[in-house]
Amino acid sequence: MGSKEIKVSLKAARESIKNKDFKEALKHCKAVLQLDKTNYTAWVFVGLAAAETEQPQKAHEAYKKASEIEPGQLLAWQGLANLYEKVDQPSFHEALPEIYERLLSLLSQSGDHNKWAEVCRKLAEHHQKQNKHDEAAKIWQRLVTWKREEAGMSPEELTELMQKLVACLLAEKGTPSSENQAVLEEVFEELIELGSKVGAEEHEKTLTEYIHFLSKVISHEEKLRKVCSTMSSTFPQNPTPLEALSALHIMAGDGGKEAVNCFTQLDALVPGHSLAVLGSGMAKLRAGAAAEAKSLLSKGVDQLSGTPALAGRVLLAEALLRSYDFEGCLVCTAKGLLQLNKDMTSGCDNETFRNKLLRHRARALMRHPNESYHAEAISVYTELLNIFPDDLELSVDMGFAYLANGEVEKARELLLSLREHSIEAPSIDALDGWISFTEGNLVQAEQRLIRATTCAPENGHFLDLMGRVYWAMGDAGRSDKNKAFTHFLKAARLEPCNGGAFKHLGLYYRDVAKEMVRARGCFRKAFELCPWDETAGADAVDACVALGDDDSALQILTSVTNQVAAGTAKWAWLRLGLYHLRQSSHTKAVMCLQAALRADPQDAIAWECLGEAYLSRGSYTAASKAFTRAAQLQPSGSLYGRLQAAYIRQALGQLREAEEAYLGLTKEHPLYVPAFKGLAECNLSLLRASLKAFLDLRAMDHAEKALLALGSAISIRPDLCCLWKLAGDVCSTIHVVHGRNVTMAVPTILLTQSDGKDSDTRILDKQEMLALGARCYGKALRILPDSSSLWHDLGLIYYRQAEYHRRSQQGGTNLGSSSSNNISELLDRALQSLKKAVMISNNNHQHWNALGIVAACPDVGNYALAQHAFIKSIQAEQNNVVAWTNLGALYLNKRNIELAHETFKVAQSVEPSYVACWIGQALIAENVGSEEAMDLFRHSTELALHIEGAKGYAHWVCTMLQDKSNRSSELYRFNIVRMNAVVAAHLAISGCTVRLPDEPVSLTMLGYLSEHMSLNHQAAKAYGRVVEIFEQAGTDQKKLNASLQHYGRTLRAVGRYEESEKAFRLISPLEHFDEITGLALTLTFLDHLQESYEAFERALTLATTERDRALVLIALALVEYRRGNHDDAKTLLFKCSLLTEPCADALYALCALGLTTADSTLASAALSELLKLQSRSQSMRASSRPKGGHVDSKDCAPEAIALLVVALAALGDQGKVPLRQVVKSIHRDPGLASLWELLARVIPIFSPSKAQGGIVAAKVAMALDAGRAKAAPMLAAVNSLAKGTRNAGWLRLSQQAAHLYPDDPSSWACLLASCHGAGIWAQVESGTGSRAVQDCSASLYEVLKTAVTQQDGKTQWLRALPKWGLGQAVASMLQSCDTNRAAKLCKEEMAVSQEAETSFLGAMTEHLVAKQDATASHGSLTGMKKALGQEPGFVYAWQALAEIYRCEGKVLATEFCYRQALQKASQNRDRHSKIGILLRLAHLAVSLLQADNSDKRWPPLAQEALTEALRVVPQCPLALLLRSLLLFSTNRGARQTRIALERVVYRTSKGTMASVARGYLLRHLVLKDDEQLLKVFYVDMLFSFPTHNFCKSSYTLYNDPCVETANSQSDPYPIWFCCHLATWQRMLIIVTTCQSDPFLLRYMFGFAFAIFSFLQVMNISPNRYCGRIFVTVKTRGWKICIAD
Repeated sequence: MGSKEIKVSLKAARESIKNKDFKEALKHCKAVLQLDKTNYTAWVFVGLAAAETEQPQKAHEAYKKASEIEPGQLLAWQGLANLYEKVDQPSFHEALPEIYERLLSLLSQSGDHNKWAEVCRKLAEHHQKQNKHDEAAKIWQRLVTWKREEAGMSPEELTELMQKLVACLLAEKGTPSSENQAVLEEVFEELIELGSKVGAEEHEKTLTEYIHFLSKVISHEEKLRKVCSTMSSTFPQNPTPLEALSALHIMAGDGGKEAVNCFTQLDALVPGHSLAVLGSGMAKLRAGAAAEAKSLLSKGVDQLSGTPALAGRVLLAEALLRSYDFEGCLVCTAKGLLQLNKDMTSGCDNETFRNKLLRHRARALMRHPNESYHAEAISVYTELLNIFPDDLELSVDMGFAYLANGEVEKARELLLSLREHSIEAPSIDALDGWISFTEGNLVQAEQRLIRATTCAPENGHFLDLMGRVYWAMGDAGRSDKNKAFTHFLKAARLEPCNGGAFKHLGLYYRDVAKEMVRARGCFRKAFELCPWDETAGADAVDACVALGDDDSALQILTSVTNQVAAGTAKWAWLRLGLYHLRQSSHTKAVMCLQAALRADPQDAIAWECLGEAYLSRGSYTAASKAFTRAAQLQPSGSLYGRLQAAYIRQALGQLREAEEAYLGLTKEHPLYVPAFKGLAECNLSLLRASLKAFLDLRAMDHAEKALLALGSAISIRPDLCCLWKLAGDVCSTIHVVHGRNVTMAVPTILLTQSDGKDSDTRILDKQEMLALGARCYGKALRILPDSSSLWHDLGLIYYRQAEYHRRSQQGGTNLGSSSSNNISELLDRALQSLKKAVMISNNNHQHWNALGIVAACPDVGNYALAQHAFIKSIQAEQNNVVAWTNLGALYLNKRNIELAHETFKVAQSVEPSYVACWIGQALIAENVGSEEAMDLFRHSTELALHIEGAKGYAHWVCTMLQDKSNRSSELYRFNIVRMNAVVAAHLAISGCTVRLPDEPVSLTMLGYLSEHMSLNHQAAKAYGRVVEIFEQAGTDQKKLNASLQHYGRTLRAVGRYEESEKAFRLISPLEHFDEITGLALTLTFLDHLQESYEAFERALTLATTERDRALVLIALALVEYRRGNHDDAKTLLFKCSLLTEPCADALYALCALGLTTADSTLASAALSELLKLQSRSQSMRASSRPKGGHVDSKDCAPEAIALLVVALAALGDQGKVPLRQVVKSIHRDPGLASLWELLARVIPIFSPSKAQGGIVAAKVAMALDAGRAKAAPMLAAVNSLAKGTRNAGWLRLSQQAAHLYPDDPSSWACLLASCHGAGIWAQVESGTGSRAVQDCSASLYEVLKTAVTQQDGKTQWLRALPKWGLGQAVASMLQSCDTNRAAKLCKEEMAVSQEAETSFLGAMTEHLVAKQDATASHGSLTGMKKALGQEPGFVYAWQALAEIYRCEGKVLATEFCYRQALQKASQNRDRHSKIGILLRLAHLAVSLLQADNSDKRWPPLAQEALTEALRVVPQCPLALLLRSLLLFSTNRGARQTRIALERVVYRTSKGTMASVARGYLLRHLVLKDDEQLLKVFYVDMLFSFPTHNFCKSSYTLYNDPCVETANSQSDPYPIWFCCHLATWQRMLIIVTTCQSDPFLLRYMFGFAFAIFSFLQVMNISPNRYCGRIFVTVKTRGWKICIAD
């Protein structure tokens, strides 16, 4: 393709572009460029097409290529310019000015001026967009120059270009440069000349901009005035010239007429213009109106910025300073200085503004009341004096600043410096005078200030200083105060903003002239002028409050508190809180006082006020804390705060703490009557609380304390009515206490008129106390005779005196012959006093109610008056539950049941918790025979403890308990069982007997209920008191006999058999069945068996029912059994079982007889009959219809039958059968707590491995029945011991049982056994005994003896318990290797008792001591044998003797002793001792067999013992281990041996036994040379015990042939395997049931035994057939080494 084709393609491309087909154009251009890479037109077309197809980068490259090819051609540059303008890319915008410059160069060469101007305009606008105003201005200036030269240029176009030039020049920040200023002046002048040729609008705009420009240039002030004048005349409605002139006047501080005129015109033209406002304020300031100027200047400054704002700040600071608003001045100057730092305008003198602001700031700091500002004032003055060192005003102000900061010496030095320069000025005299005033030289101060005020009589500041001097001098007389008043008055007139002058005027009017109204005005004026002056504000508020102007006070305080920040203005918040407190706005008061405390948390007064606010609001706890804090803040303690804190504790019911607080106050301030009064009130409250809880003796203590406190208070202030009334209240409150309990020490000052010491006291009884109460009320009435409440109290105490006399007569107390007359006289006085109270206050319902009570008294009998009084009381107060109840009681007393019922019903609706109305309804129900009576009485006891309610409920409970035929009824189960009636009635009647200790009925019910709750001691005490009362009163013999029967029965229950017999003997005649059987039982317990038998035979003849005959026959059988006639006892019991009605008690006795005589046939037969009877009883209960006679439900008690089943199974040594029987019983009756308790007792005996279940069973028993809580902790501890593990918790549970029930010997026995177990584990872990365990064992043994002694050895197991405790303590000491101490303990016990057990222990310990000392011990062995001869059934003794023989190598003697022990254990059915002996015997045989394998005697012995042990305990781990060792000793390589060893290893897997078995198994495998089994064994050990070094090392060495080769050359036995095995011990706990009492347990703890296997050493030779092992066995401190 040649040039022709290029032209054709370019033409086609041009046509395509023209037709907007840019893609086709690009194809043609591509074709051209393939032929000619430098074709300028093609590249331009490519750029154009690419730009149109939105390919800016490609277009940019094409245009660039074209411009490089032909740099002088315009098309490419124009294309680039268009591309850069069109595409919004930062790189294009940055490069655009360069393109424009290139275009301008090419266009200037081409002479196309229009396009050149267009490009210039674009370039200038581009620079403006980029904020490059200088470059833009230069371009515009070039355009303006070109336009000026161009012919035919229109003024509008030129004006437009000049305005754009001006806009660029003025767009610069700050003041334009000098060059630009010249340009601007020239342009503006030309624009003004062109103004006539353009529109008015443009001309006005030009003038406005020109004025703004000239306003920024200080040197053109005259030109500015001229332009402003021109514009004002041309455009009078435009405010710009007036604004500029106003700004000039303000910056110059000009307040003349011309300036005022300018400000006025501006304000008229633009109302409220900021410059006009600011100028007006400046004019007011120059005229002396500082207050008005302050508001105008503040308004104007806030609307301005720049230089006028700075000038306004200076003026505003001056105005604030003159108006004494120092805080505002500081804020204003701070803002002005900050503005100066931010805006360093070159058009004004910034340094002048700064100096003026600093001067005003320094003076404000110096005169500010806040002392912290004075140091800053000195620093500011120092800075100013460095600038103006000769300024006299600054120097004087510096002196005042020194004085304000307390630097008097510096002020004096400055004054001397001024005097040295011979400067005489009033200000210097004023400074001199104030320095003298500060130094206390008032006379010299007066002289200097007189001279200053003489020279400057119009200086208000000097007059104020002079007034302060005279005020300070005015303490001696009124004249100086008047002088001060005169000077303060002049100062206030000269300086109306001086708040200090007005404050002192207020002080003068308040303190001197006593004109509170004027004082209030002055204080308010002072506070308005100086709102920061807290004293002025406080004085203003106090003056308003003093004048009763609370509204003004509230206005001041509200305005202050609404403006201040949090934590400030304490004075305002405090007074506002007190205002709200006076107005009873307690919540607002609390909030205000809290705000005051945030300002000053150390203000004790504020804390007291806050406490008062809390107290008024009812927030007692917060008030107490506030008063306590106030007392802490005051050095000597706030007396009032402490008193209020004590009062609050009293109000909160914290009476004990309040009493202590009052006592502390009385000790520190013995004359402070409110503290004594509070102490008395507190004790009175405690007295009432104690009486409500029926704690009468404690109540008497509080009454005595209250009277002692009141005696002290009355000795100080006998004229206070409240003290006498309190004393009367104390005496009146104790009227409910029985006279026997009232014996009080009363201060004599309450009794007589003499002035005795307040510490003198007299002892008074109840009658005298009531008389004293009447006297105290009389004393109070003399002080306050018209008090109706005092007459009311006096009438009541007269009535109570009369009641006491009447009850004393009924009780037989001799009160003299005139007691009847006294009663009538007292009742008459009571009526007269109460009528007087009603006359004084006839609307008081309490007075009418008390009058009705006295009128209804039997000795008065004025029932009509009583009814009238009660009705009047109800009319006075409709919700008067007491009056309604009393009216109902009156109707009930008159037998008007219906009215009484309706009245009590109303009382119940008024107050459902009032107990007396419920008692009234109960009495009505009782009278009409309703079944609801018991429920009503019970509800009354639930509400409160009341004597009548308690007696009624106890009577119903006792009645229902005596009827034994209804025990299975729903009524009995609800009223007695579910309602816990026995306990509730017992508690109620106990309180009743406190108030009525001589009432036989209440005491009898108390005894009956106590006996039912097994509180036999309390029952015996109650019955004994009844017997005493009947004997003293000479009651008929029938009642006395019944009381004696009850008394004798309870005495027998508590073990006082002789007294019980005496009580039964006193019954006359002794002819009733119950009386005779009671005496017979007592004689049985006294072992008077013959007399007992005769008495039972006599009772048998008097028995009227089959059941009574059966019970007597059982008792006769028991007597015969105790006399040794077992066959006769069986005969009697068989007779009993042949009666018509079946008797379960007879079957129980027959079964127990079979068990005690080891007659399992008899026991099984009786138990079978019992089981039949039980199933029959269950079927009867299921059908609810009795068949074949009566069967008592308790006769078939599941727990009793279960116990007999267990005993029978134990008799036959049936292993776990007893446990299964108990579990079956529990499955049948899971809700019986007794069965769960039996399970907890059985598990340690028959299945110790399930001891965790025993612990759970004990807890379940306690949860089901709280009455079994005593046995539960001990049973849990025993089961924990039976587990035999380290962390079973047995020690903690034993301690808990001992702490809960320290009177129970079994708890201490259990703790002793637990300590022994702890000693064993201590030896296991440390290898040595524990000294603490030794001490515990000895101490616990002593405690155990004491506990048994206190129980008087009631049962056989209790009498045997100390012997067991001695053995246990000795065993613990021997376990710790302290044989000397054990021997000493045994000798001490042998000195007291010579029983066989003690003798044996003493001989044994003596033998051990002798063996330890290597001396002869034949005598001790003889002693042990002698003791065994006395008591051959002592199993432990045979075991201990066997151990001694074994240690001495006497094998046959050891075997003999073990066999004897085994025989005795079998005879005693001691299962655990039997197991332990069998294991010891087997261990002995195995040990001897390992020592001498040739002796054929030991394998059968070991096999026999192990077979029997495994029969009793099939999975006993120790028996299995010993059997495997036996097999290993007899046949090491047998397969049976390996199986036995593997069984021990893999079943136990842990512990010493597994380690021992593992060692023997290793030897067996080595012996068998079974390499595969050995590897399996080692791998199993390695992964079973990953941290066991023995396993890892042995596995490595065994599999390393190099080690074998190397070692075999030097040592035939090179490799030793050592395995240290932990000690294994097990303690056996033997729990047996006492045959005579099936519900008591006796714990026999056998000595622990152990097998210790330490240090297994094995050598593997090259042929791996040789081996050696050493086994070390430790038993009780002796070491035996056996080699194999």
